[in-house]
Amino acid sequence: MSFAIYRTAKLGSFGEIGGSLSHTYRTRPTPNADENKAHLNEHSLQTYNQCFEAIKNSIPEKRRKNAVLTIEHLITASPDWSGWNTEKETEFFDKSLEFIKQKYGSENVIAHSIHRDETTPHLIVYVTPIDEKGGLNAKKWLGGRAKLSQTQTEFANEVKHLGLERGLENSKARHKTIKEFYAEIEKPTPKLKEKKYEIEPINYDFIPKMGLFDTTSGFNKKLEASYEDIHFNYENQMLRLKEEHHNELKEKVNSYEKKLLDSRLKIEKLSNENQRLKSDKKLITEGFEKKIELLEKEKTEITNDKLKSLREFDSFSQLKKIDPPAFQRLEMDVVNVINQHKNAREAERRAQAERHYREQERLENERREAIRKKIDSHNSWVSQRAIERKEGAFAHDLKVVSANSENQSEKAAIAELLDFRKSAKPTFEVKNFERYLAEIQHGDLSRLSQFKSAIEWSTSKGLLETIPNLEMDVNWNDAKVEKVVFYAFENISKVVEKELEKTKYSEVEKIKKLADFGNFVREKTDSLYSDYLKTRLMPFYEKDAQSKAHLEAMRKIDPSYMRGNSHSEPELEKPKPSRGNDFTP
Repeated sequence: MSFAIYRTAKLGSFGEIGGSLSHTYRTRPTPNADENKAHLNEHSLQTYNQCFEAIKNSIPEKRRKNAVLTIEHLITASPDWSGWNTEKETEFFDKSLEFIKQKYGSENVIAHSIHRDETTPHLIVYVTPIDEKGGLNAKKWLGGRAKLSQTQTEFANEVKHLGLERGLENSKARHKTIKEFYAEIEKPTPKLKEKKYEIEPINYDFIPKMGLFDTTSGFNKKLEASYEDIHFNYENQMLRLKEEHHNELKEKVNSYEKKLLDSRLKIEKLSNENQRLKSDKKLITEGFEKKIELLEKEKTEITNDKLKSLREFDSFSQLKKIDPPAFQRLEMDVVNVINQHKNAREAERRAQAERHYREQERLENERREAIRKKIDSHNSWVSQRAIERKEGAFAHDLKVVSANSENQSEKAAIAELLDFRKSAKPTFEVKNFERYLAEIQHGDLSRLSQFKSAIEWSTSKGLLETIPNLEMDVNWNDAKVEKVVFYAFENISKVVEKELEKTKYSEVEKIKKLADFGNFVREKTDSLYSDYLKTRLMPFYEKDAQSKAHLEAMRKIDPSYMRGNSHSEPELEKPKPSRGNDFTP
């Protein structure tokens, strides 16, 4: 019987997180890990620093002093499970990771690792427990034994088709030696301590006394009422004491039942471990027996070869005594044949080594050339994206519209917009976007979907509404205040392009995520450019054209109309009046 194992640990400080990561990434000595199998380990984030920064960036700045920062999950199965080193192992870890993502939300699952260099492979997952309000709330998932037990049951149901079962519910099993275990279960059943219950005595001051003018029937009624009050008081005391006693008994019984369940689970685990050890012993014994058999066989073959060589040597010794010249000729022929054979083998070996070297050199050159082409293609693609951002389909369409348009206002508005798109823009930081951009710059793409949603919401009502949606600090008296929006979104595109430049051609998944996100930002930016053209630039140039047309029409009537109101158009010089015949000096 094999069990699915699901454990959690609360990490309440960055020191605890660092200690856990040092074990996960083997940055400290790990005696129970085999260094020769370290290459079999898998990590979603490749280095200690990347993982630590990702966890640190996912934790909100505002949090309670005693808040749980990260929950570490350890998921594995019994060592004797038949699925290890098979396709079931991969499916088990994939199902486990998917279960945690569904439980906590994929955006809260920061990193995971698979260790295969220890005795039993296991999965480690780091989760930041952020609830729907955006705060740390580990209690939502780990609040009490009942929730953890329910989670363990749900996890066991998720992987039961792989031949794994859930352990005994409500167990408190811990690792102990067999001697300690049996010493514990042989303890006698706990006994309840004797407890004295005290009942309040009757207060005779409350018993009515017969007055001078009381009738017998009236006094009897008072006595009956007093008796009922005393009886009611005593019944309440008895019920309360009975309830306390019942609760105490129930608590003791539950405690002992839990200990019994714990003991049964320990017995079961020890029994399974014992069976596994017996099986291992049997395998080891069979292995030694096979090795001994092979050694005996090899020893027999060596002995036979030695006897055969001795018999051949004995024949040559007799020939040497009978006919020394014939033995010398035979010896020389044997030496020549052996030397020829050695030379032929050496020549063949050298030729084979030369062919192998040439073939390896050819394959290596082909591999390097293929890698170089992929790198060049990747770099060219990244560079082309930066060019397309300024000279892409949107700019091309605007140029076509401008070429086919007879409206001078439209042509002027499009020309200004195209010049603005190509111009260098200052960096304008948006507080709501900085955390997402920092994660992208650190290689963490887990929250791109949330970033998309934030951009989608902020731009949903058009260009002008985007500024208050993003809480941007701007000067509203500026006639072209909307341009700060393009500064912010062009900055996002630049960050994505820089991250694409850092990627390697082999990082297919990362490149796809960044490219898709960059295309999304480009589309939103172009839609804002289109909105800016229609709602701001076009009306501005049309109004300017109308003003010029009106000015020209009025000047046909009055050439000096509005000339004194502009520095660029000085007032026409009026003709000086003639002095006439007056003799004024």
